[in-house]
Amino acid sequence: MEQTVDVTQTISQMLRHYPRMGYYLKKHGINYSLCGHDTLAHVMSSFQLDAESTLSELNKLIHKEQGAIDWENQSLHALVSYIIDAHHSYLYMVLPQLHRMLQENEESCHVNQEAIAFLFSIVKTELEQHIVIEEEVIFPKIVAYEKSPTLHALIDLSEYITDLHHEHHHISSLMQDLRELTNDFLITNEQGIVTQQSYIKLDELETDLMEHFYLENYVLFPRVLQALQSLSK
Repeated sequence: MEQTVDVTQTISQMLRHYPRMGYYLKKHGINYSLCGHDTLAHVMSSFQLDAESTLSELNKLIHKEQGAIDWENQSLHALVSYIIDAHHSYLYMVLPQLHRMLQENEESCHVNQEAIAFLFSIVKTELEQHIVIEEEVIFPKIVAYEKSPTLHALIDLSEYITDLHHEHHHISSLMQDLRELTNDFLITNEQGIVTQQSYIKLDELETDLMEHFYLENYVLFPRVLQALQSLSK
């Protein structure tokens, strides 16, 4: 039987099986890393998406989907390793690059360039602090729990996870502000090459952060909290 999109499923449920949907949602200005508990029907209504064309496009995407990783059935260690290798490593590379490019652009005549450079410096600082906490505190506790499933291994994680959720929301909000300041990272012929390249990289950063935060908000953290709840009984 041919699979079709179910509008009663949550965004998180759908992305587990069809990650390509994330690109469609982002294209329409929807940050799926923050609305994973909403149903597709609710999201279409909230963002005033035409139901017929949306379902048509999404059905085309799910039929092209191949080999999506089922993170629900992967080890926590594998998921943590993937986040570090795929997303943290990317941030270590791109954040300094973008910082240099935007500092160089600050001397340009773009009316918002100083504000863009300043706002990105905040994003950079918060992300750098964020991934240090994850790699030095959160992730080691999760890996230790998987090796020895005890309540002690997960102690304090609930509060940390709440804080990380708040950080995800705040960083996503800052990225939205950057999108507005750059007119949706719009590339024009009047811009210099450095400005054009920096806007392309900002758009790529936003895409990566959505994937990164989605995996933590709706896959990794719920699994950890579920384990914590089970051990506390």
